[in-house]
Formats: sequence, structure tokens, C-alpha cells
Amino acid sequence: MGGVDTVASTAQHLVTTAGVLIGGGWAYMKFVRGRVYAPRAELSVRGELYESGSRRMLLARVELVNAGLTRLRLKPGSQVVHLYTGRASAVTRVVMPSDEHLGVTPILTEHEWVEAQERVSAEVRFLLPAEAVDGECFRVEAQVWARRRRLRRFGQRWTASATVPGSGWTRVLPDPDPAAGGP
Repeated sequence: MGGVDTVASTAQHLVTTAGVLIGGGWAYMKFVRGRVYAPRAELSVRGELYESGSRRMLLARVELVNAGLTRLRLKPGSQVVHLYTGRASAVTRVVMPSDEHLGVTPILTEHEWVEAQERVSAEVRFLLPAEAVDGECFRVEAQVWARRRRLRRFGQRWTASATVPGSGWTRVLPDPDPAAGGP
């Protein structure tokens, strides 16, 4: 009878050890490695309005930083910049920035991927109608898609947008002075 107890005890220890190892490996893959090597990116966009006589141009600067520890594979044809315009309404005096879609253009077409900790950027020039409308403003929106990873239905998407005031808008509050310690 003593031999059966020893065999059962040994088998129990082996099964327990295997369960702990398998569970620990699964937890590591799921929570530690999966998060460390997950695709992470920071996308930013800025816009500036330029005028020269009767010609107007909006210059958009887009920057993508791969903040993760692995290569970020980009989905082909899915990196774009949209331009929208809005005008102040005479009734509400509220500007609706996504009022009218003016255009879309691809960006970062020369990149299939972005290496870990790499920074890539693009400039886009939108030629605007010559006549400025009172109260108009623009919204520049950048979108970048990563390729679909294993066991996922869609790729990951990052977006950023910026509002660019049109002609005639002036800043009401001055920029805070960083030397004064203000916000």
C-alpha cells in the first residue's frame, strides 16, 4: 500500500508542477510579452495657412513615432490626411469643422514599416480656393493603420487632428509665457 501512495504523491507533484509552469508561461505570454511587444505609436499633425496674393495653401505636417519595442508594419494604402472646412453660421455663430470635405491625400507611401523608436514625417500641401470666406476654419485629420496581427480581425488605427483658423481670425488670449511658470 505504501508504494501506491508514493506513486500517487509523485504523480500529483508532477501534475501540479506542470500546471504551474503552463499557467505561468501563458500569463507571461498574455500579459507581459504581449504588452511589451504590442504595437504602439504616437501620431501628431499640425497645420499652417499661407497666403500669397490671390493664392492660398494649407501646409499639414504629420509625424509618426513608433513608441513600441517592435517594428510597426503599416497597412498599404491606409495612411491618409483628410482636409475639412467649416464656416460660421449667421444663426448660431458656431463653426462646424467637419462641414465640408475638401480633399484627401496619401502619406508615408514610401514606408512599409517603421522600426522601433523610429520617427517618420510627411508634409502635405493643400491648395485652397482663392476667395476667403468670413469665419472659415479648417480641420486636418491624419490616419495611420497598422497591418492586422495574428488572431485579430482588423489592424490598429491611430488618428490625430488639428484645427487651423482661416483668414480674419485673431487670438484672443496671449500665449502663456513658459518662463513665468504659467500653464
